Amino acid sequence: MKKFIVIFLAFIFCFEPMVYAEDVFEDKNQQETEERMKPPALSEIETFYNNSEALESGNILWQAGYNIFSDGSGIQNSLTGKYGNNYKLSIGENVNVYMYGDSVDVMALSGSNLVNPVTKTTVDSSGNIFIQGIGPVKAENRTIQEVENTINAMASSKYKKAKVKLTIASGQDFSVFVYGYVNHPGKVLVGNNSSILDVLNAAGGITKNGTLRKIKYTSGQKTKEVDLYDVIFNGNDSNIIVRPNDKIFVGKIGKTAAFKNGVTVAGIYEIKDKETLIDAVKYAGGLTPLTQSTSVVLTRLDDKTNQREAQNIIWKNAGSTILSNGDMVEFKKLYNEAENTVTIQGNIKHPATYAYKEGMRLSDILKSEKELMEETF
Repeated sequence: MKKFIVIFLAFIFCFEPMVYAEDVFEDKNQQETEERMKPPALSEIETFYNNSEALESGNILWQAGYNIFSDGSGIQNSLTGKYGNNYKLSIGENVNVYMYGDSVDVMALSGSNLVNPVTKTTVDSSGNIFIQGIGPVKAENRTIQEVENTINAMASSKYKKAKVKLTIASGQDFSVFVYGYVNHPGKVLVGNNSSILDVLNAAGGITKNGTLRKIKYTSGQKTKEVDLYDVIFNGNDSNIIVRPNDKIFVGKIGKTAAFKNGVTVAGIYEIKDKETLIDAVKYAGGLTPLTQSTSVVLTRLDDKTNQREAQNIIWKNAGSTILSNGDMVEFKKLYNEAENTVTIQGNIKHPATYAYKEGMRLSDILKSEKELMEETF
């Protein structure tokens, strides 16, 4: 009996911590889930465009484009792009060399007594790769296709039926410097064939005070301005692949304007100088089918009075309407009910709706008493 009591008490004391730990684990998971479900805090710009009515209804206007980045934690050391024929080689990269064709030529090209169709080589400090039977070939800052064509041209002068195909054997992380309005400015590590978006994501993404439209990208002695709207909304990435020690600077956000409704993606958009209402609508995905496009209400902040003033813009003038900082655009919705109609109903055999015509009389739609139901007064 004593033995049973000891075992029972031991079971209780062992089981209770397990239950407690399980409860703590569930509470932690629930708290993490609730934290993820919370809406993000409004930025200063978002606060400007959203009134108390928008906050209460939940129809909040967010700054467009920033959700393309990760949660701000950065994803360093995990970015490796695809290595197509237009990928440019860098010093230190390993390259697979595939040889095919006549077996005798392949053995001669590979420098082996056996058929060895695959070898590996590395871009050395001089920027060359060494191909057995060919010699050194310039590879740094040249595309895989260019290097491959050079090798095959050199091989054709020595071997009749030997061909070479190149691929990347392994990637290599390298440093890129990111400055300005990003969550983690400084040196970030990215993988080969990474784009500007990859680098910015590795830096934690652009803050909502930073520009998406005028990003400065410097590679060597050349500086280029990049508009991420072309990437995000048009899919044009400019084919920019970053190189080691490149620099990216994200300046302060420019002018903004907001679409309250009527477009595919309502929200707050950064606008460049001289961009029109039509330009901004394109970034917002165009008008929806239920948008009345004959006119639009443009609410603009007056510089002198610091008050908002509404004005009606005829849609045909939208292409010449230059947007200003702080503009709010609102469209009217199309009515679901038809206009200019006449409906007849009640004690008649065929209730119906007719298009109204000027001068129309009741006798035009109720032509005889035979169309009335029996016992009609």
